[in-house]
Amino acid sequence: IRFSRIHLNFKIEERQNRAEKEFVFCLSRDEDPLYVYMLALRRNDYELLKREQELDADFDAFPKRIIDFVTCLDSSCGSHLRTGSTDDSSVLKFELVGKMGFKWVTILSLPLQKVTDKALVSHLVERITKYQVRLRFCCIVTVAGAHLLLPRHDIP
Repeated sequence: IRFSRIHLNFKIEERQNRAEKEFVFCLSRDEDPLYVYMLALRRNDYELLKREQELDADFDAFPKRIIDFVTCLDSSCGSHLRTGSTDDSSVLKFELVGKMGFKWVTILSLPLQKVTDKALVSHLVERITKYQVRLRFCCIVTVAGAHLLLPRHDIP
């Protein structure tokens, strides 16, 4: 078995969709702009997920519980994140995994959908805008053929 480590961006947004609150979970990779998966979770969807996976958090506390788990990941005890996709890569399972005694258990499994079309364009525009802001405060220096992005010191 080969395990590899990659850098993932995981974002949770709270949105009002009509009169209903929803949490949007987004997983992406900087190295691959087309690697974007999302799940919009409304209260009704969460109640079903809660029953299926025997979760004990209420809807409003759910994102904080995920953040708490992720920020407390400890490689010494083995807690980790795991992803796995379907054959056609249209669905990605984002899983929080922990060890209980002698057994690994999946604490949570979220089915994230591959983002396409308009949602993908919106995501890419957001990333480009973010990088443009960063570049405004940086300068590019070439040293021995390598390009370095350094902070500008002449900006007040």
